[in-house]
Amino acid sequence: MIEGILYASTGSSVVINGQILKEGDIISGVKVVKINREKVNFQKDKTHWSQRIREAPNIMWEQPL
Repeated sequence: MIEGILYASTGSSVVINGQILKEGDIISGVKVVKINREKVNFQKDKTHWSQRIREAPNIMWEQPL
């Protein structure tokens, strides 16, 4: 679950399950593609999706690697 977004024009971060991640980082096989002010875009395999803070996680988080 996204706990927070730290948005800045010089580089943004997202907090997921207590870990601070930047664009390009991978967590549980899911890549952080783009961090926006209100949502984060992710990719796993060929599936892309976005999530907002405290939104229920996409089913792709639970798919095996």
